[in-house]
Amino acid sequence: MTYTWKPAGLADVDDIVKMAEQHFQREIDLVFTPEPPAYARNLAYAVFNQTYYPGSELLAVARDDSTNQLLAYNWAKGGDRTWWSDDTMVNVRMVHLDMTMPARQRVKLINEMRNPSEINPYPEYYKKRFGGTSLPYNNIAISILHCYG
Repeated sequence: MTYTWKPAGLADVDDIVKMAEQHFQREIDLVFTPEPPAYARNLAYAVFNQTYYPGSELLAVARDDSTNQLLAYNWAKGGDRTWWSDDTMVNVRMVHLDMTMPARQRVKLINEMRNPSEINPYPEYYKKRFGGTSLPYNNIAISILHCYG
């Protein structure tokens, strides 16, 4: 299976909401009242923010190259401040995957979100940081970060 990570657009919002409902809603429905229209609205705001307020949010989707099926998405908000200083940070809001994919494929997607790709190693600066960025560190993600960062 080949797939491509790209910035989400408004056309991706419905598929993201469906994925969240289908695979993850049962995890929250005892704690929160799921409201798909509210989630869709907030995703649409994220799409607008990443377009018109570069660096404020990043909503990325991974789609199968042959079927265009949504395989995964991640949503991060930039410009948040750490609690212990005035440094800014990226705060991961949501990461979801299609749970019907084989486990190895899901692990591969998760690893791309957390770790450097085989193609582009992380810069030295990131090697001493704990955790990942929730974004695959490859040419596509780098170009998105350059464009919107």
